[in-house]
Amino acid sequence: MYRTHYSSQITEELNGKKVKVAGWVYEVKDLGGIKFVWLRDREGIVQITAPKKKVNEEIFLIIPKLNSEDVVAVEGVVNFTPKAKLGFEIIPEKIEILAKA
Repeated sequence: MYRTHYSSQITEELNGKKVKVAGWVYEVKDLGGIKFVWLRDREGIVQITAPKKKVNEEIFLIIPKLNSEDVVAVEGVVNFTPKAKLGFEIIPEKIEILAKA
């Protein structure tokens, strides 16, 4: 899976479109029915949001296994929303662990 965008390249023009990002896991949060991963690349941070009702079970099982500084690639759909800390999030369709920290 190759990166299509760095974090700084995610703009409102990409809302609803599929992107591939890669970087280091900065933080993981598990709130039960929704999981979050903040992914850091050389240009900033991207919020990955995985609501149980919107992602496949494989993704929901991979996220708790992620540790800080693991290297991952994520393919998903950009969603601009005021609910996201950064103003946008990526709803993941695929997560690939490239290296464990």
